[in-house]
Amino acid sequence: MAVAALVVGGRYLRERERLRIVERLPGPDGLRYLQATQARADRVMPVVTALFVAGAIAAVVYMVRGR
Repeated sequence: MAVAALVVGGRYLRERERLRIVERLPGPDGLRYLQATQARADRVMPVVTALFVAGAIAAVVYMVRGR
């Protein structure tokens, strides 16, 4: 749970910084930057989700086998 909270907090801070950068860029450049960073985030989040699922499965297996 602590790792999930850190991930959410980090993503929130990155989003704030990303929007701050977009506001400083001219229209088309800001849009391109926004789209590029969103595409990168869209590629990374499934990997992070898969790692969390694998961790949860490992924890369940550990608990079941440990008894």
